[in-house]
Amino acid sequence: EAIDLYTKAIGLDPNSEVFFSNRSAAYANLKRWREALDDAQEAVGLKPGWVKGHVRRGNALTGLGKHEEARKAYLKASQIEPNNEQVQKMLVAAAEAAKKEDKKATGAEDDALTSAMNDWIAALPEKAREKLVGDLSKCEAEEEEWMVLVASATADSTKVRAKEKEALIAE
Repeated sequence: EAIDLYTKAIGLDPNSEVFFSNRSAAYANLKRWREALDDAQEAVGLKPGWVKGHVRRGNALTGLGKHEEARKAYLKASQIEPNNEQVQKMLVAAAEAAKKEDKKATGAEDDALTSAMNDWIAALPEKAREKLVGDLSKCEAEEEEWMVLVASATADSTKVRAKEKEALIAE
Protein backbone atom coordinates (compact mmCIF):
# COMPACT_ATOMS: atom_id res chain seq x y z
CA GLU A 1 0.00 0.00 0.00
CA ALA A 2 2.82 2.45 0.84
CA ILE A 3 4.39 1.85 -2.57
CA ASP A 4 1.10 2.71 -4.28
CA LEU A 5 0.71 5.88 -2.22
CA TYR A 6 4.27 7.04 -2.92
CA THR A 7 3.80 6.22 -6.61
CA LYS A 8 0.74 8.50 -6.64
CA ALA A 9 2.66 11.18 -4.77
CA ILE A 10 5.52 10.95 -7.29
CA GLY A 11 2.93 11.39 -10.04
CA LEU A 12 1.88 14.65 -8.40
CA ASP A 13 5.45 15.83 -7.68
CA PRO A 14 8.09 13.96 -9.72
CA ASN A 15 10.82 16.25 -8.38
CA SER A 16 10.47 15.22 -4.73
CA GLU A 17 13.52 13.34 -3.52
CA VAL A 18 11.59 12.52 -0.33
CA PHE A 19 8.88 10.58 -2.19
CA PHE A 20 11.50 8.57 -4.13
CA SER A 21 13.49 7.96 -0.94
CA ASN A 22 10.43 6.78 0.97
CA ARG A 23 9.29 4.53 -1.87
CA SER A 24 12.84 3.13 -1.96
CA ALA A 25 12.51 2.27 1.74
CA ALA A 26 9.12 0.65 1.09
CA TYR A 27 10.62 -1.49 -1.69
CA ALA A 28 13.54 -2.40 0.57
CA ASN A 29 11.13 -3.55 3.29
CA LEU A 30 9.73 -5.98 0.73
CA LYS A 31 13.28 -6.97 -0.34
CA ARG A 32 12.59 -5.61 -3.83
CA TRP A 33 16.16 -4.38 -4.03
CA ARG A 34 16.29 -3.46 -7.73
CA GLU A 35 13.31 -1.12 -7.41
CA ALA A 36 14.70 0.22 -4.13
CA LEU A 37 17.97 1.02 -5.91
CA ASP A 38 16.21 2.68 -8.84
CA ASP A 39 14.30 5.00 -6.52
CA ALA A 40 17.35 5.71 -4.35
CA GLN A 41 19.31 6.68 -7.45
CA GLU A 42 16.46 8.95 -8.49
CA ALA A 43 16.53 10.60 -5.05
CA VAL A 44 20.32 11.11 -5.31
CA GLY A 45 19.89 12.56 -8.79
CA LEU A 46 17.30 15.02 -7.54
CA LYS A 47 19.30 16.11 -4.47
CA PRO A 48 22.94 14.93 -4.61
CA GLY A 49 23.87 16.58 -1.30
CA TRP A 50 21.15 14.81 0.70
CA VAL A 51 22.64 12.12 2.91
CA LYS A 52 19.46 10.02 3.09
CA GLY A 53 19.48 9.38 -0.67
CA HIS A 54 22.99 7.96 -0.49
CA VAL A 55 22.06 5.86 2.56
CA ARG A 56 19.03 4.45 0.72
CA ARG A 57 21.29 3.70 -2.25
CA GLY A 58 23.79 1.91 0.02
CA ASN A 59 21.00 -0.09 1.62
CA ALA A 60 19.65 -1.24 -1.74
CA LEU A 61 23.13 -2.13 -3.00
CA THR A 62 23.73 -4.12 0.19
CA GLY A 63 20.47 -5.97 -0.43
CA LEU A 64 21.67 -6.77 -3.95
CA GLY A 65 24.96 -8.09 -2.53
CA LYS A 66 26.98 -5.30 -4.16
CA HIS A 67 28.98 -4.49 -1.06
CA GLU A 68 31.80 -2.51 -2.65
CA GLU A 69 29.30 -0.24 -4.40
CA ALA A 70 27.38 0.07 -1.11
CA ARG A 71 30.61 1.06 0.63
CA LYS A 72 31.09 3.86 -1.89
CA ALA A 73 27.50 5.07 -1.36
CA TYR A 74 28.02 5.16 2.42
CA LEU A 75 31.39 6.88 1.92
CA LYS A 76 29.61 9.61 -0.06
CA ALA A 77 27.02 9.91 2.72
CA SER A 78 29.82 10.18 5.30
CA GLN A 79 31.41 13.00 3.31
CA ILE A 80 28.14 14.91 3.46
CA GLU A 81 27.71 14.27 7.20
CA PRO A 82 31.10 13.24 8.60
CA ASN A 83 29.87 13.30 12.20
CA ASN A 84 26.89 11.01 11.57
CA GLU A 85 27.72 7.93 13.67
CA GLN A 86 25.01 5.84 12.04
CA VAL A 87 26.47 6.48 8.58
CA GLN A 88 29.98 5.70 9.90
CA LYS A 89 28.72 2.34 11.22
CA MET A 90 27.08 1.55 7.87
CA LEU A 91 30.31 2.49 6.09
CA VAL A 92 32.39 0.18 8.29
CA ALA A 93 29.86 -2.66 7.89
CA ALA A 94 29.83 -2.26 4.12
CA ALA A 95 33.63 -2.16 4.03
CA GLU A 96 33.79 -5.37 6.06
CA ALA A 97 31.20 -7.05 3.81
CA ALA A 98 33.11 -5.93 0.71
CA LYS A 99 36.34 -7.28 2.19
CA LYS A 100 34.69 -10.62 3.00
CA GLU A 101 33.27 -10.72 -0.51
CA ASP A 102 36.75 -10.04 -1.87
CA LYS A 103 38.20 -12.77 0.36
CA LYS A 104 35.78 -15.29 -1.07
CA ALA A 105 36.98 -14.35 -4.53
CA THR A 106 40.69 -14.31 -3.65
CA GLY A 107 40.78 -16.74 -0.74
CA ALA A 108 42.73 -14.20 1.35
CA GLU A 109 42.59 -14.36 5.13
CA ASP A 110 43.17 -10.93 6.63
CA ASP A 111 40.32 -10.37 9.10
CA ALA A 112 42.82 -9.17 11.69
CA LEU A 113 44.13 -6.44 9.39
CA THR A 114 40.64 -5.23 8.49
CA SER A 115 39.59 -5.26 12.13
CA ALA A 116 42.72 -3.39 13.19
CA MET A 117 42.21 -0.85 10.41
CA ASN A 118 38.59 -0.24 11.41
CA ASP A 119 39.59 0.10 15.08
CA TRP A 120 42.33 2.56 14.15
CA ILE A 121 39.96 4.66 11.98
CA ALA A 122 37.36 4.73 14.76
CA ALA A 123 40.02 5.90 17.27
CA LEU A 124 41.24 8.77 15.09
CA PRO A 125 40.43 12.30 16.22
CA GLU A 126 37.41 13.73 14.41
CA LYS A 127 39.38 16.06 12.10
CA ALA A 128 41.83 13.32 11.14
CA ARG A 129 38.96 10.90 10.43
CA GLU A 130 37.21 13.52 8.27
CA LYS A 131 40.43 14.11 6.30
CA LEU A 132 40.96 10.38 5.85
CA VAL A 133 37.39 9.85 4.63
CA GLY A 134 37.86 12.72 2.17
CA ASP A 135 41.16 11.28 0.92
CA LEU A 136 39.66 7.80 0.55
CA SER A 137 36.71 9.15 -1.44
CA LYS A 138 39.14 10.40 -4.10
CA CYS A 139 40.55 6.90 -4.67
CA GLU A 140 39.44 4.97 -7.71
CA ALA A 141 41.06 1.63 -6.93
CA GLU A 142 41.56 -0.46 -3.81
CA GLU A 143 45.35 -0.17 -4.17
CA GLU A 144 45.05 3.62 -3.92
CA GLU A 145 42.91 3.28 -0.80
CA TRP A 146 45.55 1.09 0.84
CA MET A 147 48.25 3.62 -0.06
CA VAL A 148 46.19 6.41 1.56
CA LEU A 149 45.59 4.28 4.66
CA VAL A 150 49.28 3.36 5.02
CA ALA A 151 50.37 6.98 4.54
CA SER A 152 47.82 8.18 7.09
CA ALA A 153 48.77 5.48 9.60
CA THR A 154 52.47 6.29 9.15
CA ALA A 155 51.82 9.99 9.74
CA ASP A 156 49.66 9.14 12.77
CA SER A 157 52.33 6.91 14.35
CA THR A 158 55.01 9.55 13.70
CA LYS A 159 52.89 12.11 15.59
CA VAL A 160 52.38 9.65 18.46
CA ARG A 161 56.13 8.96 18.67
CA ALA A 162 56.88 12.71 18.67
CA LYS A 163 54.42 13.26 21.54
CA GLU A 164 55.96 10.36 23.48
CA LYS A 165 59.44 11.81 22.94
CA GLU A 166 58.26 15.25 24.13
CA ALA A 167 56.75 13.67 27.24
CA LEU A 168 60.03 11.86 28.03
CA ILE A 169 62.06 15.04 27.57
CA ALA A 170 59.67 16.98 29.80
CA GLU A 171 60.16 14.45 32.65
